[in-house]
Amino acid sequence: MDISSRLALLREKMREKGLDGYIITSADPHMSEYVTAHYKCREFISGFSGSAGTVLVTADSAFLWTDSRYFIQAAAQLRGSGIELMKMGEKDVPTLSAFIGERMKGQSVGADCRTVTGRTAKALREVCDLHDEDLIREIWTDRPEPDTPYVEELDSAVCGESRVERIARVREAMARIGADHLIITACDECAWLMDYRAFGVIYNPIPLAYAIVSADCVRLYVQGQLSDGLFEALMKDGVQLEPYTRFMGHVSRLEGKVCADSGQVSARIMGLLHDVTDIPSPVEMMKAVKTKAEQEGMTEAHIRDGAALTSFIRKVKGKCADGTITSYTELDAVADIERLRGEREGYLGPSFATIAAFGEHGAIVHYDPDEDTNIPCEGRSFLLVDTGGQYMCGTTDVTRTISLGRLTDEERRCYTAVLRGNLGLGAAVFPDRVTGANLDALARTPIWEEGHDFGHGTGHGVGFISCVHEGPNAIRLRRADTPFEEGMITSNEPGIYLEGKFGVRLENLVLCRRREDDMMYFQTLTLAPFDMEAIVWDMLTDREKRLLREYHIRVYETLRPLLDEETAVWLKSYCEI
Repeated sequence: MDISSRLALLREKMREKGLDGYIITSADPHMSEYVTAHYKCREFISGFSGSAGTVLVTADSAFLWTDSRYFIQAAAQLRGSGIELMKMGEKDVPTLSAFIGERMKGQSVGADCRTVTGRTAKALREVCDLHDEDLIREIWTDRPEPDTPYVEELDSAVCGESRVERIARVREAMARIGADHLIITACDECAWLMDYRAFGVIYNPIPLAYAIVSADCVRLYVQGQLSDGLFEALMKDGVQLEPYTRFMGHVSRLEGKVCADSGQVSARIMGLLHDVTDIPSPVEMMKAVKTKAEQEGMTEAHIRDGAALTSFIRKVKGKCADGTITSYTELDAVADIERLRGEREGYLGPSFATIAAFGEHGAIVHYDPDEDTNIPCEGRSFLLVDTGGQYMCGTTDVTRTISLGRLTDEERRCYTAVLRGNLGLGAAVFPDRVTGANLDALARTPIWEEGHDFGHGTGHGVGFISCVHEGPNAIRLRRADTPFEEGMITSNEPGIYLEGKFGVRLENLVLCRRREDDMMYFQTLTLAPFDMEAIVWDMLTDREKRLLREYHIRVYETLRPLLDEETAVWLKSYCEI
């Protein structure tokens, strides 16, 4: 069934329900970034496969809102569908609620309110008559069943803190705000609180789950099969295990003050609550500040990952030593990275779908190569590789842009500007209360000087054997108002993207540390060489040259014991150490 047929079926259901419009989000009931096949409703109705976007279908039109990471991809995937692309953040492009307010004021609009946050629903209700209807369920006849993964205990020694200690900390936070109950609907928050993981789940090794923390009990609702050891440990620690399907009923019967975040909790759940305090979950901040054990694990994960990525870079560089590459494609690069990671101890799988983008594909910020888009790499331009791994000791996320042959002056200048931005942000020193919005310009200024900018954020928080993207810490121009704290891990990933030409992005993960004088700084965790052949050296200041050399010395000295002799010799020579 093609997209036009699906839209026709949806419009038929809309007429039956008396709806003038219908909204389909990218989310599942937990507002997860990466959803299982069962919840890919927006992709089903539109054909757009990016991780973020919202569709509005009316009687005679359809629209997709997505951000700048996906403008090029969405335009290609929507072609011929009749769905109009709405480029979020662009001039004269209204938000979804503003659009409905302008064109559909007071009309009946439906949505599956399990997949719409309470905050979004509130904004929509100000401009339309919102109805909670799951119409996709009625037309998606071959919809995949929900996943029920195997869930295992995560040793508290790995986390550095037991679930009993974490529950106690949460209850202390609840007491400070006078809450009787805390609703937790984010799956990674439940996994962090209860010290478990679903190691068979791709990308984010966590199952769907809810939790209710009260003064006298803790209830956990997991959609998955718990190992015997985890089941017994949870029971021993006083956690009351409930069927996943009973959560809504239990929420509706809660008495007393309930703490819930309407920016995370679904509109359907928010509608069941009576006396609610709408504030961010205290678990989010606790999870973002990594324990000493988690910091050590993440450091080790990046050493193993860096050895794999360095071996990959050497292989690709070797293939283009004579200025040509024969029969090596983007998907070959994806396979090589996965194979090399698989040789490292404790590797579980990728933390997201690897982006291996050659040439003009590099300008597609979240390009995901497949059999239809896969192209051979040539002895020119760049191969942009954005990739990450899940290990038993931590999570990684790294981007390197690799020159494959002779570069244009424009390519080299863009690469150098992005490198300068990465080095500048990575070397930041700052006092308490500084936020990501305060630091963002350190990465962008060299790029602005070249007349360019990038639409995505400069940095996001990273989970521990969990979601590769997490909050509240972030680095971006706007809406990054959480002060950095010691123990937070954040990405540093400026970029330049020239549509139809190439893309450059360089990403390291950095750990926020505190100096003896109480100033904060970033310790770079990622260990892999930058491309020495793509740099315009006259663009670098003496300080930047020193930072680059010091970084490469650390990369070499740290990774050398994990590399074979030929790769170690290559790395030393390549980095001019």
